[in-house]
Amino acid sequence: MDKLKTLEERMWYADKTIEGGWSKTILELQIQSGLMERTGKTVNNFPVALPPPDSDMASQIFKDPYLFDFLGTDMPRREVEIERKLTEHIQSFLLELGQGFAFVGRQVHLEVGGQDFYIDARVIIGTS
Repeated sequence: MDKLKTLEERMWYADKTIEGGWSKTILELQIQSGLMERTGKTVNNFPVALPPPDSDMASQIFKDPYLFDFLGTDMPRREVEIERKLTEHIQSFLLELGQGFAFVGRQVHLEVGGQDFYIDARVIIGTS
């Protein structure tokens, strides 16, 4: 919180920390990534028109821009490239968690009747 310049910023991040139950590490990551600046400022009626889980999800859609810094550059990417890098990132994260977590495969390409199909990867998270 010392890195924040204004009382408004400190209060905003404090509220989000309480709301989200963030740890100190998550709070630091959110500050470093500029969550407050990225959060959409669009005026909307989501909290009034939608139940809480849906209004929260709708509000999150308007966060801008999405951070894909693990891709290595900020150049526009194709969906398949983002998916591949995201899968690698998830796999690395699960390996860091250690015993009790497993990453089970990526999409599998199937060709049936001359058409391409992809079976989604599944991530199994559990404790042993």
